[in-house]
Amino acid sequence: MREAENYTPNRVLITIGKRIETYPRLSHLKRLSKEQRAHYDMKFGFGSTDKQPKIPQEQAELYKNLGISVILGLRGGFGKHILSKLEEMSPNLTPRDFESLGDEVASELRSLLNKISSVI
Repeated sequence: MREAENYTPNRVLITIGKRIETYPRLSHLKRLSKEQRAHYDMKFGFGSTDKQPKIPQEQAELYKNLGISVILGLRGGFGKHILSKLEEMSPNLTPRDFESLGDEVASELRSLLNKISSVI
């Protein structure tokens, strides 16, 4: 996936920020394909919520079939504190939480952690 934040389960994302803003954003996120979600900027989305959404030129093809309501719903992202929230909630997360992101995600994370462990 593009960044560490892209591995954050929905169970964590729903707890970030005001529920009235986060719940609709998460609903829009669920409409992305696995590949789209893997490249989505989880922190900043498609730009600031007070501006026109902006999809990076190199990702235009990837997101070309997304409806405007989804693009608008995802423009603000989930904020800068995704990883700290993930760390905070990590004792309560299970492999199943990560598997909801894709069948291969839990094994991919295990592999990454093994590589890090071997270096340390």
